[in-house]
Amino acid sequence: MDHLAEMRALSAIKKGPRCGMELIGVAADIRTAVGEAEKDPTIGSKAITQFLQKRGINVPQYSVARHRRGDCACNRG
Repeated sequence: MDHLAEMRALSAIKKGPRCGMELIGVAADIRTAVGEAEKDPTIGSKAITQFLQKRGINVPQYSVARHRRGDCACNRG
C-alpha cells in the first residue's frame, strides 16, 4: 500500500469519541447561535464554551474545538 492509499484508508475510519457538542434538549435559539458561531472564524472556541457555561451547559473547550474541526463522531450532516 502506498502512502496516499494508507492515508485515504485512515480517513475512512470513524472519527473520534462521542461529540460533547450534541446539545440535546438545548433551546433552538441557543443551538442556532452556537451553529452560527462555529462557522465564524472571529469567534473562538473559548468564547463558545463560556457562552454555553453561562447558560448552564458544561461542555469542555476541547470538545468545542474538536467539533469545529469535524474530528468528532457526531452527525453534523
